[in-house]
Amino acid sequence: MPTTGRLWTARAGNEVFVQHVPTGVYRMSENGPEMFIPVSKIGQAGILLVQRVDSGWLLVTSKGLIRWDGQTAARVDGPASDYLADQTLVSAAQLPDGKIVVGTVDHGAVIVTTKGDVDTVLDQSVGINEPYITFVLVDHQGTLWLGSDSSLYQVALAAPSRALDQRSRLGNQQVLRVTNRGNRLVFLTKDSVFELSADRKTFSRISDVGSPLYDARSSPSGLLIGGSRGLIHVTDSNSKTIRSIRQPVYLLASSRQDST
Repeated sequence: MPTTGRLWTARAGNEVFVQHVPTGVYRMSENGPEMFIPVSKIGQAGILLVQRVDSGWLLVTSKGLIRWDGQTAARVDGPASDYLADQTLVSAAQLPDGKIVVGTVDHGAVIVTTKGDVDTVLDQSVGINEPYITFVLVDHQGTLWLGSDSSLYQVALAAPSRALDQRSRLGNQQVLRVTNRGNRLVFLTKDSVFELSADRKTFSRISDVGSPLYDARSSPSGLLIGGSRGLIHVTDSNSKTIRSIRQPVYLLASSRQDST
């Protein structure tokens, strides 16, 4: 895989995919990157999500929904692909029922089906008051979270949404990543790590871990944080250790033999 140029990443379960726009999409394996879809098949459409469907894969891209069967990339024609192709997309995640939620720059978020239909638009009509959605995430309890530049929205699809911001003791920074530590949700910003209380109403700062921060992931032995200082390990007692890595850590992913 080329080592220069901007790389885009997407996850499908424990698998990590990296897109190098000039050459294609690679799947990260224990032996290194392996070509998944060459650019001759996928073109230069930006990829936000890779999801297993039936006997193949479904990709959420800047040109709409695309199915990949290992040989052919085919656009899923319909309202969903048309809507996505008309927006500037930011992030995507799979909901428990298999539908996909996609955040946009100008029109909140949208939920689409794998068959190519638009299910629901998440905007001011459901309490999402900011059009620019910086990330979307579904936590381990199946709750949908939408982030903006100044607020975090907990979206209950069958009830009104709830906004969490500085009034909930969340720092006034964009949330970069959401993961869990035990039964609690953890939110990563550029320079802080916050934990959501059991009643999901207020935040507390976990630890001073330095900045800038790039990624966070839970592990059996505690919370792993990637940042400019390397890999940071925060235990359940909030003690922290900086692993001896001589360069910034931008992305964390579990291996199939993860025993960390």
